Amino acid sequence: MRADQFHFAIRKFEPFETFLKLRWEEYCQLSGCKLQLIAEAMDLPELHASLLTENGLKNGKWDLALVSSDWMSEACDREAVRPVESLISDKDFFNAWPSSLLRSQKHQNKHYGVPFHDGPECLIYRKDLFEDPAHCTAFLARYGYILEPPKNWQSFHDVARYFQQADTNLYGTALAAFPDGHNAVYDFCIQAWTRSGEFMQPDGNVNFQCTAIEDGLSFYRKLSHDSSALHRDSREMDSVKLGMAFTRGELAMMINWFGFATYAALLKNSPVAGKIGIAPIPHQPNAQPVAPNSYWVYAVGSGSTHAAVAMDFIQFATQPLNDVALTLGGGIGCRKSTWSDDSVNEQIPFFNDLESLHDHARELPDLAQWPAIAGIIDEIMIKVASTTQPIAEILLAAQSAVEELQKNTQPKTV
Repeated sequence: MRADQFHFAIRKFEPFETFLKLRWEEYCQLSGCKLQLIAEAMDLPELHASLLTENGLKNGKWDLALVSSDWMSEACDREAVRPVESLISDKDFFNAWPSSLLRSQKHQNKHYGVPFHDGPECLIYRKDLFEDPAHCTAFLARYGYILEPPKNWQSFHDVARYFQQADTNLYGTALAAFPDGHNAVYDFCIQAWTRSGEFMQPDGNVNFQCTAIEDGLSFYRKLSHDSSALHRDSREMDSVKLGMAFTRGELAMMINWFGFATYAALLKNSPVAGKIGIAPIPHQPNAQPVAPNSYWVYAVGSGSTHAAVAMDFIQFATQPLNDVALTLGGGIGCRKSTWSDDSVNEQIPFFNDLESLHDHARELPDLAQWPAIAGIIDEIMIKVASTTQPIAEILLAAQSAVEELQKNTQPKTV
């Protein structure tokens, strides 16, 4: 690595890339930093491999990276990222963010990253469709109850079927079913948690054999095979492609990350701008609402020779005005002040709903071996969606696989 270069690994998403490059230019102008930015944007599997599997954060390939909160236990276990307290002069620095956006990167009472972009998963829907009197009347006549953002999974399926009009390129909903170790894993968690199903045991072991999980996967299989409710491209969609389909006006509703709702609201000439509503994810009557919480953090590579510059840039990029700029540019600012900012809520009327969503925020299990477990869950979801194998058999095989994984590895809760 050249000493006059600063290497930054970024999650591939145009609003992220644009924001970070503009902030770096501003930072260099204000600080006098002469380092040349070498930024590379990558999709999830490629980014994880470069940062952690190939040790890019530890061996000095990357000075700074956007790291998913899902990977932070692994990153700390590999000693790939460094704690940032020693690089910060303000002892109250972390008070700007809610506790739900600090948990995943805090280990042994030290912070190993700073929130960049968040937005829990939620139900995102077309208000104009749900509030249309003609639809309200027709839905009531067909299903016998009022059309509203669905509160449980049966009504979610009913609503998806009602709005399906594939001949006009409007679909009831879609799944981000592309197997990338991320989206389907969250769908697994959603189907379990919204039925009060738990697969993590208090001792850190995994138990997939649970009635609520089996029920959830049965519903997921039913939905994933229902061409009368689902977008035709669901098998090829990740969360970004799912969000883009909604932005193009192709979906009546979706379960996706909050950030895609703001992106759709702000995009120039967006056909759904001003028509977007936010609601909790459907859940069964015996379960509590849940908002799966995965977010992106700035993390400084443990092998970086520019750690002080990296943290100085982070402090600049996360200032209140810059956090607002990220939000109005299509990302999701993480500071509590941004959630209530007048300029933000004027352009994104549902933005202050973030506070209530975070009341139900829940992260993935905090295990160093989680990526391997996520791979097993991904395989569960592939088999559920693409085969007719009994779900009980799929879960039994997965249970054997995870027990083999954990046999010689003491589960490490951090």
